[in-house]
Amino acid sequence: VDDVVAYRTVPGPAPDDAVGTAWRSGAVHAVLLSSASTVRNLVDLLGPPPSSVVVCCIGTRTTAAARDLGLRVDVVPAAASAEELVDALASSVHPPLTHRSPL
Repeated sequence: VDDVVAYRTVPGPAPDDAVGTAWRSGAVHAVLLSSASTVRNLVDLLGPPPSSVVVCCIGTRTTAAARDLGLRVDVVPAAASAEELVDALASSVHPPLTHRSPL
């Protein structure tokens, strides 16, 4: 039996100082988290989000990982997909339009 590694998650490089400054200052308004590893890497590289940041998790496992690390989760889409994640964040910030202009 061969043990084949299909993929492995590795942390990204340390962010530029400007990214860390923006994160800590509240200049970042939202974060989209797509897996438990992105939650861990975010906290490891930048620290927990400031209270003003909207935290959006793609599904139950990601939400659990975020909460395990002490993060407040504000938005979770009904279905776990990238499109739903973005839509859920947008809806949480701006209520959906009830009428769309034909223009």
